[in-house]
Amino acid sequence: MNLYGNNITTLDSKTFYSNTRLYWLFLSRNGITDLHQSTFQKNVRLNQIYMYGNIIISLHPDLFKNSVDLKNVYAENYRIKDIRPSTFKNNSRLRYLDISRNQITFIYPSMFIHNKELKLL
Repeated sequence: MNLYGNNITTLDSKTFYSNTRLYWLFLSRNGITDLHQSTFQKNVRLNQIYMYGNIIISLHPDLFKNSVDLKNVYAENYRIKDIRPSTFKNNSRLRYLDISRNQITFIYPSMFIHNKELKLL
């Protein structure tokens, strides 16, 4: 699903609820300020998500909890200040995580302990 470059500022917690086969999601270059913890609750097949260029300041620890097939996350150029150690805990297949150009000041030592396939950070 490609929603790149719109003026989306808010996503309801059930926006993608019926899209259980969603594989790729492009949310980049919108004005999204927050993602509810259950935004991707039903997207268990989500493999890649492109969210760069929004104005989100945090990623809820349960945001990707059920997206067990998640391999690539592009969350650069946000305003993220903190990412909790459990944020990617259930994403053991995660290979690529781009969180560059944010405002992160600390990475928890146990942050990526469950991401054995992570190749590029």
